[in-house]
Amino acid sequence: MAASLWSAPAYRQAGHVEAEGVPYFWLSLVFSLCVHAWETYLDYRQHARIAARGHLVPESLRELVTKIEERQGELLAKLEEKGPSAQSYALAKSRFKFVSSSFGLCQAVALALLGAQPWAWDRATAVGTRLFGGEPRGIRDSLLF
Repeated sequence: MAASLWSAPAYRQAGHVEAEGVPYFWLSLVFSLCVHAWETYLDYRQHARIAARGHLVPESLRELVTKIEERQGELLAKLEEKGPSAQSYALAKSRFKFVSSSFGLCQAVALALLGAQPWAWDRATAVGTRLFGGEPRGIRDSLLF
């Protein structure tokens, strides 16, 4: 299985020539995984900071609002009322981002390993040739792709 996995993607266009010496496909895939891991780490740090704050309004913001409140009235009360719901929303948004980005990564890796883009390009070329006749043309096939 390791040999068949190493020869990914599963679909290859006619005339495909493997680059000798450097596995570009695997290097780009590993690079994508590293970028995803780094972004997930940064997102996790941000998520932890939001969760560590609790449902409290930061002291510096409270001081600023108190100064402004002398002129405008009930601003601090509104801030303390809306603060917990805003933090809950930020945490939920952060959790959704973890799930969404992981799903997107799995989808991209699966499509790359299967060779979905070359396959879709070949299908677009076949449809263009069948509908309009003639040889494959770059612009026509790009529009159909």
